[in-house]
This record gives sequence, C-alpha cells and structure tokens, in this order.
Amino acid sequence: MYLWRQIYKSSSIFILLLICGYISTGTCSTDDNTFFPDVKFDPETKKQEILDEQKISLPHYYKKYGKLGKNFELEENGKPFIWCEQFKGHECASENITDCISMVKCFPELRSHHLGCMAVLVYNSTVTIPDDSQDIESVLHKPALKGCWSQDESELSECTAHDECIVDTRLKSSKDRTYKFCCCRTHNCNKVLRYNLDKNAKDEELPSVVRRESAEDREDREAFIRFMICVAITIIGFLCLVMLIFFVFLHYRRKIKNANKDNGKTDAATANAISLGRMDYNRECMAFIGDKLEDLRKTELVEKISKGRFGEVFRGQLSGTNLAVKLCTNAELDSWINEQDVYAVKIMRQHDNISEFVASFEYDRKYWLITKYYDHGSLFDYLKQHTVSLVECSKIISGFLNGLAFLHEEREGKFPKPTIVHRDFKSKNVLLKDNLTSCISDFGLAMKYDGNSLSVDELHGQVGTRRYMSPEVLEGATEFSAFAFQQIDVYAASLVMWEVLNRTEVKSSVDMEPYGVPQSRLPYEDEIGLTPTLGRIREL
Repeated sequence: MYLWRQIYKSSSIFILLLICGYISTGTCSTDDNTFFPDVKFDPETKKQEILDEQKISLPHYYKKYGKLGKNFELEENGKPFIWCEQFKGHECASENITDCISMVKCFPELRSHHLGCMAVLVYNSTVTIPDDSQDIESVLHKPALKGCWSQDESELSECTAHDECIVDTRLKSSKDRTYKFCCCRTHNCNKVLRYNLDKNAKDEELPSVVRRESAEDREDREAFIRFMICVAITIIGFLCLVMLIFFVFLHYRRKIKNANKDNGKTDAATANAISLGRMDYNRECMAFIGDKLEDLRKTELVEKISKGRFGEVFRGQLSGTNLAVKLCTNAELDSWINEQDVYAVKIMRQHDNISEFVASFEYDRKYWLITKYYDHGSLFDYLKQHTVSLVECSKIISGFLNGLAFLHEEREGKFPKPTIVHRDFKSKNVLLKDNLTSCISDFGLAMKYDGNSLSVDELHGQVGTRRYMSPEVLEGATEFSAFAFQQIDVYAASLVMWEVLNRTEVKSSVDMEPYGVPQSRLPYEDEIGLTPTLGRIREL
C-alpha cells in the first residue's frame, strides 16, 4: 500500500506540472540588431584552468555572484571576479576603437556588491535613430564607455539580460545629449550590444488587407498547432509517468534492502557527502553533532552569553549538546561574512588552538554562526572567578600564543594558509577548554594577507578594543602591512599575558604577596578605569 501511495502522489504532481506547462506555453520574439566590436578574447582558457583545479569549498555568500565559470571566476587567493571589456572614449585617439579596447578583471568593491559589466553610448538626441539596424552605427558609431559595474543587487536589477548587453535610453543630463546604457552579468557580455528598437511603427504601416486575408488561415493554423502540442505533451507525459513509476518502484526496493541490511544505520557514503565542506551545512542547515546528523535550525537558544558590536552570542542546545550560537543582523553582515571567510581556510578548522567551527547559515532573518561551546567560557570570565597555578598559567599562555603564531604563519603545500591577523585580540576572545587549553575565537575583524595586500574592503587603523590598542594605533601612525598588524596582535597578547600572571598563585616559603593573589583586573584599569576614552588612553 505504501508503494501505491507514493506512485499516486508522484503521478498527481507530475500531471499538474504538465497542465501548468501547457497553459503557460507562448511565443516570444527577439531582435537581431547587434553591434560587435572586433576584439579577440576567449575567457574559456582561463575558465578551464580554474575548473580543472581541485574543487574549492566555497563560502555560503558566493552563491550571490551566480554560477562559477559563467558569472564569475576565482583568483588563486579566493577573490571572485568577472571578465569585462574596457573602453574609455575620451582617452582613445585612434579611429579604430579596437585599438583602445582591453579585457580587465572586475572585482566587487564591497562584499555586498554583485559583479557585472556595462556600456554607455552618447549621441545627439535631435537626430532620429533609424529603425534599419544597418544604419544604427551612423548615429551610435562607437561606445563612450565600457567597463566594470560593481553595484548592490538593487542597482543591478535593471540588467534584464544576463548573457547580452541590451541598450536602452536613459534621461538626458545636458542639452541635446542622450545616453544609451546597458549592463549584464556574464563574462565578456558587454562586447555585444543589442539595441532595443521599437517595432510598433512598422506593424502599423502594414496594409490592413493583408491582415483580413490571413485572419482565417492564421486561426486554423494556430488551432492545429495547439492540437499537435496537446498530443505531443500527452505522449511525452505518459512516457515520463511510466518512467517515474519505474524509478519510484526501484527506490522503494532499494530502501527496503538497505533497511534490512544496515538495520537502520546511516549509509557511510551519504554521511561523507553531507559532512564534507561547509556548503552542505549552509544549504541544508545540517551538521553532525556527535555521530548524528542534526537540523541546526532546531537549536534552542537557552541563555545569552554576551553582546558585542558584531552580534549576540547565546548558549544553544540541540539534542542535549551545548553549542555557541552567534546571531548577526544586516548591520553586522560584513563581520559574519568575514568570519566565514577565515573559517573557509580548511586548516583553520583543524587546529587545536582555534575555536572549533560547526556551521554558518541564514535563517529567520538572522545570520547564524555556530561553534563548539566551551564550559569554562572566556579567559576573562574564568580569571574573575579562579586563580591559576604556575603550571596552569604556562599552559594557558602557551596555548593562545601557539594559536596566534599559527594565524600569523603563511603555509604552502597540500593545505595552504595565508597570513591572518586577528586585530581584536583580548582575554574575552580567548576560550578555555575543560583541560584549560586555550583557543582563539571571534574573527569578525580578522584580515587575510594574500601576498600583495590585505584582503578587506576598507582598511582602518583604529579597530579593536581601545584598552588593547598599541601606541602606534592610538596615534594613527599604523603602517598598513601584514608585519605591522602582526606586531599589534603581539602587543595585545602581552596584555593578556599580564592578566593571567596577575591571577597566578605562586607557592613559596616566603610570603611574596601580603594580601594574597590580586583581584582580576583589566590592563591599566587602575589608571584609566573600566570605560576609558580614546583621549585618556593616549595621555597614558
């Protein structure tokens, strides 16, 4: 009975889809008025080189750019780009515009931007554009501008065709001058400019006798075409229905066989397919919690742990397991994307002194980033309640220094890793495991160094927590290089070391501290208090 129910449901859905497809059948027409600048470029060579390389687990937010190989490519450092023609009419002195046309890689100016190409043509609006496509070039003899079009999704909504550049009229910006503009979203698409001509005038000029003479014949022909389409859809639909029933039957038999053989266990190949790469987590909101595949959207937010500039952190619970859940809004979207970008480096998810990443996805109008939950919490919270022995002090300090050295290190080989600087290192961003091994978390402000420049949209020197800023950052004299930012991280790490040493209990026959171990204090708390201003810290 279960098999026949499945066949009945599948057949009903398929027949409804066939009916909807027949109702929506229509015709469309296209214009063939195109302008092709004679420029030789084939991006297929570069595309094939990238597709032949080992597959990269792309972060969740890359899907907005479209299809890899068609709408965008990836640099070796993971940056997305699109190939576009570039032409600047005001700089071109040659009569042949192909001498001034070149191909360029277009990168998104901001993380929220999408990729596209554009072209602009300028002409005298007092001249009438002819309907004959052969005479278009007499008025629009060459484009005024071609190049990149990196904008938000709202700006790119006017790109009606993704594979070609359809030229339309924009508002005049000066007397007797009209702009024709187009944009598109595939490689090298602004090479071909298609003009959107109005054919209504031509239709009105046709003799009315022709329409009257062909009206009855046209009606008969359309009726015959509709009948043949119905016959074809019925035959194809029947064949597809038979195939669907056959495959449902095979699936049902295979399901029974697997259930009997594995006794309800998850197939290993399926488990591996789901557990490999973060794209499966992002798309399905699924992850392995222990040995069981769980839907992370069912995570119960038990209590709020902290709240910062880049989101709120909760202790979540799923199937009896505690998870650390960071929720970001649209205002903190760049931080969420940046943290995903850091965890996209595969080796980052395998180091003992980096907080363990679980998944990231968008759900319920919030951006979720889930990591492993550590019962001891942050180093800052632990030192407020506990003192540490000299051995524990050494273990904690060596742990976060080892993690920081790993971030700053550049690696090559099977698992490459660029230099990464944290830029907000403090005791609240160091977590403690049960055995007091420390691990670094919160990479919302982190930057990756690709060998030539730091990979962020905007470089700001004064970022992070004021109390942990180095003197050169406070004075605004930061050198924007990887080495300079590494030094800033090391300065902050030395202040965290002081916090740990301040709460270290040393066993000695001589009473070195008449009042016991000092209370937990932040760096410079005695001098500048708990909420210092930037000017007060500079004076110190």
